[in-house]
Amino acid sequence: MESMVNLTGLMSKPEKDTSKKTFIRTCKLCGRDFIAPTNNTMRCPECRKVMRQQQSAASYKRFLTKMEMRKMREKTTQGGVTAEKKKDGVPSATGRRH
Repeated sequence: MESMVNLTGLMSKPEKDTSKKTFIRTCKLCGRDFIAPTNNTMRCPECRKVMRQQQSAASYKRFLTKMEMRKMREKTTQGGVTAEKKKDGVPSATGRRH
């Protein structure tokens, strides 16, 4: 008597395609060839890391300058009373409280 083979596990779901496409690209910054997972990759991993650090630093500097401008605006006088005095509850020159 032949034994029955359980085929339910083989017929349930097809396996995912494990063959991934790769592309040989040339880095726009350093000119080296590298293997990329997508065709629209422009920089090699080393240059991408450096560029990301530079862009992050530039973004942080822009953020700091915005914060400095905001602080300078708060310190300037508005209607004859500085912003610091307004925080203490002193009414402004127009008589309104902000």
